[in-house]
Amino acid sequence: MTAGIGREEERKTIVARMLKNGLELQLIVKMTDLSRTEVEKIKQQLEHS
Repeated sequence: MTAGIGREEERKTIVARMLKNGLELQLIVKMTDLSRTEVEKIKQQLEHS
């Protein structure tokens, strides 16, 4: 596993925590530099797990 992949997984974990704590999508996008699409994808994964 490369460092870049590890960082990406860490960001996704942080996004999941932010979503679980009720933060708005727009704020998460701003804070993580992920696209809205990426954040929405993580949100959908959480809803289906």
